[in-house]
Amino acid sequence: MRLILSLALLAAASAAPTAALAQDTPVDSIKVRKPTRLFREETPFAITLISDFKRTFKDRDTTKQDWVPSTLHWKLEGDSGSIPVEITTRGHFRLKAGTCNFPGLRIRFPKEKRKDTLWEGQGSIKLGAHCRSNSERYNQIPLQEILVYRTYNLLSDSSFRVRQVRATYIDSADANKTIEANAFFLEDDDDLAGRMGMKPFEGLGATFSDVNQSAAAIMSVFMYMIGNTDWSLPYLHNIRVFQNFDHYVAIPYDFDWSGIVDAPYAVPDYRLNIKSVRDRVWRGPCFQMDQLQQAFAVFQAKKDAIYSLWQTFPGLDPKQQKWATDYLNSFYKTIGDPKAADREMRRPCTN
Repeated sequence: MRLILSLALLAAASAAPTAALAQDTPVDSIKVRKPTRLFREETPFAITLISDFKRTFKDRDTTKQDWVPSTLHWKLEGDSGSIPVEITTRGHFRLKAGTCNFPGLRIRFPKEKRKDTLWEGQGSIKLGAHCRSNSERYNQIPLQEILVYRTYNLLSDSSFRVRQVRATYIDSADANKTIEANAFFLEDDDDLAGRMGMKPFEGLGATFSDVNQSAAAIMSVFMYMIGNTDWSLPYLHNIRVFQNFDHYVAIPYDFDWSGIVDAPYAVPDYRLNIKSVRDRVWRGPCFQMDQLQQAFAVFQAKKDAIYSLWQTFPGLDPKQQKWATDYLNSFYKTIGDPKAADREMRRPCTN
């Protein structure tokens, strides 16, 4: 069972956390910044990461980090180079050796070396890796996660950006141990906050009544669309909250547990009373139907773009493409039927 899930996370999604959002920190001086150079484009590019991966992958402790000196090479049209970096493992469930022999990484850049490069503005950044090497199914998961993030980008500007890479990993102790796989960089909290003119909220939790309601409705419907039950606003599980004045926005991340991805290791918590992560469960609050209908209108307006994204993405396996299309079809059928939408999203709501 995924370590991060607990009885608390499966409680009512709108239940009060240990502390509601505080409004004692003025943030009116925050200025909107341009996206960092890495996330201004979506064009994929190639990286090569050279490190002592045996040492790196020994670090499976979530309570501490072992930063390993490494070298990162990159190559994209009109730009290439190399930079010394440090890497460490990250995550929770995927950090377990029994789940992933190649977990997610965090890469830290030296301030004095990153100026005037692709990495300018990056302190440390998450790299979404493929989890298990020598498996085409696992190699598809980063592509599917990229698509989920970009689907939400279509629905809301208040969303994390990702940049796709084709990664080559070379073991510095044995150059014959080379792995090539799909991966992606995930935008940092501070970078997302900067381009929204907001700041990351540092509190312990939130309620649905604290955050922007129209944005929360879109997020909740999005989670239902992709079949993601692995989140909690009260406990900020796979959710980040950002603040501007007294305005708060909740933004989701980490979608490998969603039904539309259907990762081989993803198993629903038995307390949700579903057999598979592919089974959708409404985990949002009790919005009024007119609020849901306003959110549905956003999804309908972006329907063609969402289908096109999934159906034309280079490298996505045709089987995964068909699954995603069928999964989206069932969602759009539900929101197009008021009775079905009421049955699926209103009656089982959590407050």
